[in-house]
Amino acid sequence: MTQDLQTYPASKVRAPLEVNALHPALVAFAASLFLIATGLCQAQTYRCGNSYSATPCADGTAIDSSDTRTPAQQNAALASTQRQHAQASALEKDRLKKEAAAQKEAKQTQQPTTNASKAPATNEAPSKQHHKPQRKPPEYFTAKDATPKKSD
Repeated sequence: MTQDLQTYPASKVRAPLEVNALHPALVAFAASLFLIATGLCQAQTYRCGNSYSATPCADGTAIDSSDTRTPAQQNAALASTQRQHAQASALEKDRLKKEAAAQKEAKQTQQPTTNASKAPATNEAPSKQHHKPQRKPPEYFTAKDATPKKSD
């Protein structure tokens, strides 16, 4: 079943897909998302009891879900959103500056500032201190009685 490339019919050879080429289905999907987002393809909304649905139900009532704001109100809401975004960005920038300054200050306080803080050099080797080996904490909690034991 294996054939040489030279004997394979040219009509069955497919060209490789272009990386930059947009697939028609992807373009259609993006266009439909745009239409839905802009409201040009608005579906009817129904209230069914305490929930809302795009499909009608037995006791459902049709609801007008279009934007009833005037263009001036829409522009005011947009301007308010942009103003709040700018304020949030400024606050974030200020916070980041303060955090960087605090980190820089913490690093400076951890490092010795002068050579005078160092101990004078001596020829003596530091003495070895013998420490008790530390026991590993138990894997499970065990309750113990805190009252002292009576000695006979």
